[in-house]
Amino acid sequence: MPIESYNCKIHGKTTAYVYKIKSGPTKGLFRRTCRECRAIEVKKLWHELKCRVIKSYGGKCSCCGENIKDFLTIDHVNGNGKEHRNTIGRGYKLYKWLEKNNYPKDGFRLLCYNCNCARGQFGQCPHERNKK
Repeated sequence: MPIESYNCKIHGKTTAYVYKIKSGPTKGLFRRTCRECRAIEVKKLWHELKCRVIKSYGGKCSCCGENIKDFLTIDHVNGNGKEHRNTIGRGYKLYKWLEKNNYPKDGFRLLCYNCNCARGQFGQCPHERNKK
């Protein structure tokens, strides 16, 4: 079956990229967008979701106080992140799950990547060690 050509609805570029809308009032319909425009849309959606999650968890690292959004991530307090991610997914799916479940505070917190990696590799962050 030949691939039909479509024009991107954003800038008119000819494309063959068609995707199914997964949620919202137009769920189940197909949308015609070129890969470049779709990538921009997805990046924007991801950024907006991450900003909402970060704001809901206080907007700064609960260990060192870092507040630059690009450095912040969600930490599973009990160290059960691997099991949880295997169940619901990682990245966008994890953040979407947090939003869907009204940002549960029990078992989750906001950390910067440095503090999160240090806890994962060494069991505690140097900031915690230096406070003692």
